[in-house]
Amino acid sequence: MTWTLTQTNNAVSGPVLVAQPSGLVLMNGTLTGTFSGTALAYTIAVGPSGIPSEPSCTGQLGGTAKPFDPGRRVIAKSEGAAKAFIGTRLDNALFKDVTLANASFANVSLAGAKFDDIDFSNTVITSNCNFNGMQIAGVGVKELLAVYARRRPEEQA
Repeated sequence: MTWTLTQTNNAVSGPVLVAQPSGLVLMNGTLTGTFSGTALAYTIAVGPSGIPSEPSCTGQLGGTAKPFDPGRRVIAKSEGAAKAFIGTRLDNALFKDVTLANASFANVSLAGAKFDDIDFSNTVITSNCNFNGMQIAGVGVKELLAVYARRRPEEQA
């Protein structure tokens, strides 16, 4: 089953295709839905010819999906509005040629992450940060911050 959805605020809509791996189309429909919290209440309308084997059959399917469940795979495409990853595990994800300008991160674990050829200009790291084991160019960040904290009173004098 493939849903190709467009999101505007908390509403989504778009075509739905149900096909076998061989390509045999079982059903075509149109999904409309609304996000509430982390759940999507949706309806799939199946119009005339929406079921190729039964062209006169029409109907609706409906339900609630939780696309942000940790076990779900999320694929974000670059076109369209901003994407949200809430409660989503992106373990072992590869981000390549990605722009996160003006992105916000809260309650995010980057434990074990590796960064290479990254532009951190104008990036702000606020409170509640754990820098244990973090290195920049082979130097521990906790040590860098400790040295900076010791030198800072001298600079202010």
